[in-house]
Amino acid sequence: MIEEDRQAPPMLGGDVFAGTPYRLVRVLGRSGSGEVCLVEHWELGREMVAKVLHSSLVDDARQLDRVRLEATTLARLNHPNVVQISDFLRTADGRPFLVVESLRGRSLAEECAERGALGLFDALDFAHQALSGLGAAHAFGIAHRDVNPHHLFLAKDRHGVLTLKVRDFGLARVLPSASVNAPQPLSVRTESGAVFGSPRYLSPEAARGQRVDHRADLYGVALILYEMVAGCGPFDQLPDVLAAHRSAEPPPPSRLSEQPVPIEFDAVIQRGLRKEPSERFQSAQEFQQELERLWHLLHHSHAFATTYFSAAQTPALKTTGALPQRPIEPLTPTPSDASSSILPEKLGSDVSPSSTRLGHPLSLRALSVLVALVTAVLVASGIVALLGRAAP
Repeated sequence: MIEEDRQAPPMLGGDVFAGTPYRLVRVLGRSGSGEVCLVEHWELGREMVAKVLHSSLVDDARQLDRVRLEATTLARLNHPNVVQISDFLRTADGRPFLVVESLRGRSLAEECAERGALGLFDALDFAHQALSGLGAAHAFGIAHRDVNPHHLFLAKDRHGVLTLKVRDFGLARVLPSASVNAPQPLSVRTESGAVFGSPRYLSPEAARGQRVDHRADLYGVALILYEMVAGCGPFDQLPDVLAAHRSAEPPPPSRLSEQPVPIEFDAVIQRGLRKEPSERFQSAQEFQQELERLWHLLHHSHAFATTYFSAAQTPALKTTGALPQRPIEPLTPTPSDASSSILPEKLGSDVSPSSTRLGHPLSLRALSVLVALVTAVLVASGIVALLGRAAP
């Protein structure tokens, strides 16, 4: 399920899986709460991944409760975009462990670290798949609360097809509006004002120490989409990232990206990053619908082979993502009007025509009309020339 860490120290206490249906193959990594191991089922001969609570936390009621909640959450989320659990047991010394599917591939964090900014198609696809998995959790009334690229895994099958899997529900929260089929919430209450999650991907309400709901997960997806499109996060250069999440307005991704980013992308991502949850997307499905619209706008742009958005600039990986067909309309490049609120504060004089920071004010529609007029004039001139040659 996770990328292997060959430098991880060996498990302490010998064979902790003695007396269970599993044997230790190797240690994959370790976190603050325990170890992650590759194990094999004795009878089935199938390799799986076991997440084992650290021995020092066996008497920590809160940690035990969180492990129980993660296990029961995964058990209820039988979804292709959520990692699948197969067992929940205890070691001989009383340490609870989850057994989940073993996946080939790497995290989205690794993918972005290697490639920098992803193509627009890939970014939309991965965000759409993440929302599918999170939407399934939200339908049960479960908020992940730690959505970040390390917890989104790109699993590759034997045909090379990628499926994004949401994993690590260790900080999940059962919401008050949860369905009757949701897991039992934590029995040990969390301290008021506590901050949970990865600071770089915290929602404004989480950064303030307030209680969060599913819309905090959607903020996390918007941040990840921003990073995939721009090649960096909106607040990466700021000294206090928590303060930035609380109050700083993020620049549009087109301002930081080296690839053309249409203004429609800016608008969708910026809506997802609103400080007030009531001003963001209210559900994963609503967010997905906007991504579907962007997907088909982008396809329409490629169909007309515009100068601004070429297919070569947005390569698409082979994935299981299947965004449904929707009506299409033209994309709009980022405008060059210096008064525009979404444009960089300083524009250079060497802006290339293929950039979203265009060096001329023509829109795609105006440019299309101009090209049509020039073509008509050339055709008419050719006809007149031919008639002149044919005349006695």
